[in-house]
Amino acid sequence: AKIFQQIASLFQQVYEANTAAMEKLQSETEGDDRALEALYTSDRWRQKEFISSLARYRASKTRYYWALVLEKGDEERTRLLREAILGFSPYTMAYQGPDLLSYCRLGRALCYRELGNYEKAMEELEEVSKGQVPPTILIQVRTERIGIHLHFQRYRQALEEANQFLAELEKEGTQASLADRI
Repeated sequence: AKIFQQIASLFQQVYEANTAAMEKLQSETEGDDRALEALYTSDRWRQKEFISSLARYRASKTRYYWALVLEKGDEERTRLLREAILGFSPYTMAYQGPDLLSYCRLGRALCYRELGNYEKAMEELEEVSKGQVPPTILIQVRTERIGIHLHFQRYRQALEEANQFLAELEKEGTQASLADRI
């Protein structure tokens, strides 16, 4: 568990350092709207947004895996999962890349599932399913949804989900890109 703590701390430090640097850059514009607009469109700003968001995501992912090695019912496990849910929040990510947002929602779903909140897990998985979903994420989303249906012995929904998944895999180009990732 010590290694997870060190890794999460490292990513948290990267996140905080980048956030502080972004705040400093904002303060240097002294509230000038044109300067702020130029800052927000600059490569330097975008790079800091990306690094900050990725570090936050990685810290949350580390907390999730750290929680998995702890016993169910352990207070620290619950705390870590709740912290991971907050860190995975797509609304607080500075960088709004679609893949990162999908992975964040998937992370939240996995945390909710581990906390036994299957309804919230399904809601997050449904959000991930909207729009263009990369095959690697689609596989995880569909697998999780099928697993939740099976957990509640909703066999018809599990079969429908599996059939929908197979139909999505048959779409043009999906099989080729899926084959590349397996």
